Amino acid sequence: MTIAKTAVLGAGGYGTALSWPLARNCRQVALWSRNRSLVDAIQRTRRNPRYSYLSRRELPRAVSATSDLRAAVDGADLVVVAVSASGLADVYASLSAALTGARSLPVIVGVSKGLTGDGLLPDQVCRRAFPGRKVPYVHLAGPAFAQDIVGGAIVGLVAASEQPQARSVAEAGLAGRELWVYPWHDVIGVEAAGALRTVLSFVFGALFTFGDDVSRSTKAFLLSRVVAEMARFGLAMGGDASTFGHDTPAGLAVVGDLYLCDDPGSRNWQLGRLVAQGTPPVDALRQLQGVAESYNNARTIRSLLEHLRTTDPGLELPWCEAVYAVCHAGVPVPDAVEAILARADRRR
Repeated sequence: MTIAKTAVLGAGGYGTALSWPLARNCRQVALWSRNRSLVDAIQRTRRNPRYSYLSRRELPRAVSATSDLRAAVDGADLVVVAVSASGLADVYASLSAALTGARSLPVIVGVSKGLTGDGLLPDQVCRRAFPGRKVPYVHLAGPAFAQDIVGGAIVGLVAASEQPQARSVAEAGLAGRELWVYPWHDVIGVEAAGALRTVLSFVFGALFTFGDDVSRSTKAFLLSRVVAEMARFGLAMGGDASTFGHDTPAGLAVVGDLYLCDDPGSRNWQLGRLVAQGTPPVDALRQLQGVAESYNNARTIRSLLEHLRTTDPGLELPWCEAVYAVCHAGVPVPDAVEAILARADRRR
């Protein structure tokens, strides 16, 4: 399958990184950003100056940057939306306006990890922007840092969509020798896992401040419990139980992605470390380069719990609630950990 043109909406770290595999499979890749000074810098230097790992590498020849969204998506077979969850509604509204006259929509690939402030998953935001139209949406997730994609590391991602043809187009655009793409059907489960993963990465970063007092055994125990927490949340949101099994490609978005939770390269890990060291959450967010979704996701998931418990009164997400308490209720990290250790029901 040949893809003539792909548009990447969002010239942040992940959107820019995906330009490399896309450029190997597509004749033309349009990298869009609202930031005109960034676009000018990329066009002038052929590098993205915002991130050190990107500023050292010249973009592939097939990639061009633009601040004109209509021009970016004109004639595109594939549109990758690589913005934070908080920015999805605005970008999809602009995309919908740009595609008003199109007879059919291009395949839309979302990569956001998280929920909007009103509790919507990324695909729900996308579909809301195109009322009455069939949207070929694919959600891309899994354990792959942007710098690893750019560096040519061997990584695997899952492409989740209810539409086999849309999955095939996404795979044709992205897959290669180093980047393996596995098809899956459960969009909701994969998205829910991604939202929780950001929050749980905060936990690992916060525990780092305890130093050698946190053993590898403790971390392994925590990893197994947060997988269970992911599954509970995913099922409550309407995901498929098979997504959280151990022998499916979706494991990349669950256990696979969780392996990166304890990596200092994660901005959510960095946020957890800073907050545990005493930096107020809002100040810590300002210090980070890029978006740390765990802060907003913890608040949104905590609000969603009230609604989800109307149908599942026993639903418990103790680690998510602990992060909410630390980030939004001023609870010190040691007190939040102690509250979990003191729980009467340790089965959840």
